[in-house]
Amino acid sequence: MAKITRPKGRLSTLNKLITAKRARVEVTEAEPVVPFHPVWAGDEDPRCPTADKTDRAAKSSTSASTPLAAARVKFPGTVDNADEDEDEDEDEWEDEDEGVPPPNPYAPSSRQSSFRDKYGKSAQEAMYARGAPPVNIKTCPSCEKRLEGPPDGGDTLYRCDDCVGGALRCRDCLLSSHTERPLDRITAWDKHARAWLPTTFSSLGYELHLGHGGTKCPNTRTPARLMTIVHDHGIVKLPMRYCRCTEAPKEPFQLIAAGFWPATWKKPRTAMTLGVMDTYHMIARQAQVSVDDYVRHLARLTDNVLPTDIADRYREFNNASRQYDHLKRCAEYDTWVGDALKNGQLCLLCPACPQPEINMREGWKERLPEYRYLDALQYSIDGNFHLSMKDRDTDPLDVALSDGAGYFVPSETAKQFMSKTKAPKAEASTCNQFGAMGQGKYKGKVSGVVGISCRHMFMLANSIIDLIRAEQYQFVDLALLCTLQKYLVLLQLFGTYDINCQYMVNLRKRLADYGVVLEEIDGLQSTELPQIIAGVGKYHLSMHTKECRHKFSMHLLPGACMFDGEPMERIWAILNALALRTKEMSGGHRHDVLNEHFEDMNLRRLQVLVKELLAKYANGNKRVKEIAKYLARIESSIGKNHIVAWRAEETAYLKAVVDIAQHKHLKNIYEPPVEASLTQKDIVEQLAAEQAAQLSGDGVVRVTVLEDALAVQETRRQLRLQVDTFTGTDEERQRLRTKIETWHAQAVRVSAECTSAISNSVETAKLLVAHGVHAQGFPLRTTSDDRKCGIPSPPSPPKCDAPAGKGKRKRSREATDLTAMAGRLDEVDVRLPSDYHSVVRQHAAMEEAVATERRLREGQANEALEDLRLHLTTQMSLAERKTQGSGTIHNAAMDRRIHGKREAIERAKFAYRRARHAMIVLGMSKKDRTYRVLKDEDCKAFVIVDEEVRRGDSKRDPTWIWGDFTYMGKLDEGKIKIFVTNSE
Repeated sequence: MAKITRPKGRLSTLNKLITAKRARVEVTEAEPVVPFHPVWAGDEDPRCPTADKTDRAAKSSTSASTPLAAARVKFPGTVDNADEDEDEDEDEWEDEDEGVPPPNPYAPSSRQSSFRDKYGKSAQEAMYARGAPPVNIKTCPSCEKRLEGPPDGGDTLYRCDDCVGGALRCRDCLLSSHTERPLDRITAWDKHARAWLPTTFSSLGYELHLGHGGTKCPNTRTPARLMTIVHDHGIVKLPMRYCRCTEAPKEPFQLIAAGFWPATWKKPRTAMTLGVMDTYHMIARQAQVSVDDYVRHLARLTDNVLPTDIADRYREFNNASRQYDHLKRCAEYDTWVGDALKNGQLCLLCPACPQPEINMREGWKERLPEYRYLDALQYSIDGNFHLSMKDRDTDPLDVALSDGAGYFVPSETAKQFMSKTKAPKAEASTCNQFGAMGQGKYKGKVSGVVGISCRHMFMLANSIIDLIRAEQYQFVDLALLCTLQKYLVLLQLFGTYDINCQYMVNLRKRLADYGVVLEEIDGLQSTELPQIIAGVGKYHLSMHTKECRHKFSMHLLPGACMFDGEPMERIWAILNALALRTKEMSGGHRHDVLNEHFEDMNLRRLQVLVKELLAKYANGNKRVKEIAKYLARIESSIGKNHIVAWRAEETAYLKAVVDIAQHKHLKNIYEPPVEASLTQKDIVEQLAAEQAAQLSGDGVVRVTVLEDALAVQETRRQLRLQVDTFTGTDEERQRLRTKIETWHAQAVRVSAECTSAISNSVETAKLLVAHGVHAQGFPLRTTSDDRKCGIPSPPSPPKCDAPAGKGKRKRSREATDLTAMAGRLDEVDVRLPSDYHSVVRQHAAMEEAVATERRLREGQANEALEDLRLHLTTQMSLAERKTQGSGTIHNAAMDRRIHGKREAIERAKFAYRRARHAMIVLGMSKKDRTYRVLKDEDCKAFVIVDEEVRRGDSKRDPTWIWGDFTYMGKLDEGKIKIFVTNSE
């Protein structure tokens, strides 16, 4: 393989290219010649023994090094034929690692490492080979004509960088093959610079003739006009001859017929190809590239050494692109440029929203009131203060070409409305202060815009208006009126706005005031709007006060469906990048550019709408079945009486919540009443009661012997915990000793009763052991017996109940007393069926006892789950209420309560796991669907309080522990409120 000689440093190369370009002088120190690489000519190579293999390897290397291939990422499960072909060839490049695929050959890291280690050098050699000098500089490879003549271009070879193959041609062959391709990028071999240097067709004597199929017009007498042509690959000079026949069109229209767009309309000297106009039209909308950036990009494509030498055509391209875009819009909507345009005529409508006289079914007006939301237009209002405009207006008289026909309110309508109507008086806020209500700082001739879109993210026609300062109601009202003129026949509207709680209060009164001067305003037929159900988007709802949330919640309002009310926020997020451009434009140009981008947004939404709605429909059907099943399960656990009462209450609430006039006294039915809340003292007592059962006469329910035994075991565990963590006074220690003695007497009695009840079964089971040889520990349970039966290890106690470490040193007498108490607790063993060996448990005589204990354990598990659900709900409420206050005292108190709830949650989890473990010992399957494994991630709160609702909650299923709400039915209103608002 021949060795590749790399060029010298880039700086020296660029300097010599500049010198050769400007002065065309002979370079004294010749650049090193990059020889043609023999591998690509089919010479033998140790990795490519055959020419066929070389070709395929070259294709693989080339495709791997192109930006398109490098950017294309494929993951398992996807189909991409190009990538599959490339992978088939990879085996031929393997050496000692052949047959050992990378962990993920489609991951970006694998692709880039493969390129660097295997294909990069070969690809680089191939690129060097393209810069090699011609093998034969004396004759043309195409026509075999000898290259000779004066140094006017006929004594060298040329190559077209835009033609496939890169064939070398002489000047005459190049001109004849590019009669209709005069804008291709070509390079010529410079014998002095010994490099391929860019050149143009005009330097070779090419002239473009218009009007006669590329031939010269017989009637032209004037010399060719040197035109500046802006095309996809750069900006070049090109001599052009127009047709001068009698019936020939004017020069601008000859240019259009030839595929150019004139920069001016009288005697153009600059033209843009239609291709470059389409390219910019698309890239500006997809990537929001400015005209300035795009023209600079074309200049650098033309000459990246000295781009400042290229003619600046920013102004011409800027005006041309605006005209070209408007013409295309008019053509798309089958109208002529200059004709009178109707309001919204050049706007793309949403096919999924109700469009009167277009897509609404017959009889839609006869729907029952509860189903009118099916024919309602759902819209969203929002302001954007990024799309502002600076004070300096470059052309105050500039009016948008699409004025009135696009997405902005017609300029004449806006002027008449603002001059004929009075701005409403400022209203005192009954909620939080928002920037939309004028609580911010604004500057510039235009401070921003207000826009309206439908729920499917389609901008509505005539829905955008420029703001002078804040989102004053007068501006928003005008945008709303202009937008809804074509929807006045609908019976219901559903609108969201981040300040709807204030905006909707006096909307009807303001509209009535506007109606007085309606006849003096063009473009408005009526100010009488259909019923509007008002909501606040889910993102903004949490910023409102508690009194507002339930009245405007998209989770609760009838007809809201799965609408989050925030489509405008997503539109602004995409279009905010335009702000740096549009704030510098004149008023009309700014409107035209924004109209084009809003139109493109609607078009892009239309392209994916069908697929998106079908996917949502399929997912909706699935979710309906899941939610219906879940709802039926929890309703069955609550009780019919509660459900009937709640549904009646909700029906009345839903009728009232859609009427803004009834909001003042409307209470939230989805939360327990406030008057049932408990004090801090009540909460502390509740937590203390959970930690230790009192051993008074009413402390233990005496139902059966096994129930007594369970109670004694649980009480011993709690007393032992108190002994291990005791830090009290002598008086408190004496009371604890009394409790232990009371328990001891009771435990002796219960142990005797329990042992007597199952002793016969135990003795009978011993006889089943062969030859009377008993295993160690028999007849009690052992670890080896549990492993043999597949019983998991018992759960570990919660950390909050673990014995305290080193703390305050106890006095000798106190320590001795506590040790004696612990010994007293260990003196009595109360044995339950679950404490015995599997042979004993499975004996027929033990069947009733085992079944009884298992039912009791199920009750323990149910109670533990009830406690867990209640404490989870409470903890979430406490965390939310902590954020509603401030100060060290408030935070410290809330932290103590939250910490107490966390400990209660851990104890409830342990109680359930302990009961479930006992049930498994007693024969329950480990895969039981009712009493499942309780994981920490299952312990999530069920949202009850409205301010705790977050976006996405409606798409998340509650965990399995929320499949039963019987615990709610067991409590009265006051007890329910204990676990919801106990922080107040």
